[in-house]
Order: sequence, then C-alpha cells, then structure tokens
Amino acid sequence: MTEAPLIEIRGLVLTRGSVVVQRGLAFTVDRGRVFAITGQDGSGKRTLLRHMVGLDRPAQGEVLYSGESLWGGTEEDRERLKTRFGVLFAGGALLSTKSLLENVALHIRLHTSLAEEDVLDLARLKLALVGLAGFEHHHPSEVDASRRAWAGLARATALDPEILFLEEPTARLDPLAARRVDDVVRRLRDDLGATVVLVSSDLASLFSVADEAIFLDSESKTMTARGNPAHLRDHSPDPTVRAFLGGGQP
Repeated sequence: MTEAPLIEIRGLVLTRGSVVVQRGLAFTVDRGRVFAITGQDGSGKRTLLRHMVGLDRPAQGEVLYSGESLWGGTEEDRERLKTRFGVLFAGGALLSTKSLLENVALHIRLHTSLAEEDVLDLARLKLALVGLAGFEHHHPSEVDASRRAWAGLARATALDPEILFLEEPTARLDPLAARRVDDVVRRLRDDLGATVVLVSSDLASLFSVADEAIFLDSESKTMTARGNPAHLRDHSPDPTVRAFLGGGQP
C-alpha cells in the first residue's frame, strides 16, 4: 500500500468573505523538503497558509496530513493534527506584553505537561540556540526586527515540530540576517529531517533553500506553476512566472 503524502491539498478554494482568492489548488508536500509558496502581492499566499494550519476553513476542498483530513474530523482531531507543526507568522507575531522567554514558554506550556522549571529551561535553550541568550527578559519592543524574528523562530521550533510553517521569515531583515535564517532552515531540513513550508517573496531565499515551489497567480486566481525555483525561472512556459522570478519580461 502506497504511503499517503505528508501534506496533500485537494481542490482547495480560498475565499475572503464572498471574494474568491484562489481556486482549484491541488498539490502535495513530500517529507523532509523545503516547499515554498510564492506569488505576487495579493495572490493569497497568507490565506493559503492560514488554511493549511487550521485557522480558516476552506470554502471547498481538503487539507490532509498523512491522509487524515484537517477539517473532516472533530475539533479534538484537528488540535491533535496541529501538534505536529510549528508556525512562524510574519514579524514573529509575538505577544508584546510578554518577554521573549515568556513568549516561548507559553507555547511550551500549551502543548506539554512539563513542570514549570523544565518549561523555562527548554525556553531558555531554544532562545540560546538562535543567538538570544541574554535577551530572555527583553520585550519585543525592546529588540530589533532581526531578534524578533529569531524569537519567533525559537517559539515555532520549541517542540521540534515535524512540519514547520514559515511566513516571510526574512522580511525586514538585512541581507546577512536573512541568510542566517536560510542557514537555519537548511539545518532543520538536513539535520533534523523537518519538513518546511515557506511562504516567501524573497527570491534569494527561494533559490537558496527551496527544493520545490508553487506560484500563486493573482490574475487567474489559481496555481500556475510548480517546480524547482531556478528551473521555473529559466524554463517555465508562463512568462509571468519567469518575470517574477527574475528570468525575463512578461
């Protein structure tokens, strides 16, 4: 019997109110890969992410994890599936009233039964691994965008998730900090075997880390390309895709 894909999207229709954002989305994500979602502004990248992590219910279609529907079961089933992944939204999405340590610790408390001392020790370790030792008691407003991004990544990876969803993790970072994020993404894939779903418009990051990418088109409101980013840049039959990726004029 053939093993079900780690993630499968079947006939997904995304809406905002009565407006269709994307239609007919169908793709799979293989285990241990960096899978990128890209496209023009307004094409629905964030909307697709929200549907894949269980925040929004699709108008039509299914999101499946190892063959199990995210929306086909009970609320308890959905919460169980969601424990398999970590999510980093753009800007880190940190709680402004909590320290960086508490932001990470809150996530650990929510999903484990660890003793409080162990929760804090694990939170400190995760912050130290992304270079934030000594910043545990700073609030998000007291650190720069780069450190907020690292804190968000520490929270998303706190429980060593099987699947990691990253939304624009290199946005508003200087080139050096952005490439450090790319290095972390590669290590998560290569050393820990994690599967990374990356929502990004950062071309340098796409070409550096993505094994495969899909392109969401804002005009046709559907997926118009899928493949390795460099191959799509040079060989996609869609001129809009090639132009977006820097391979030519539409």
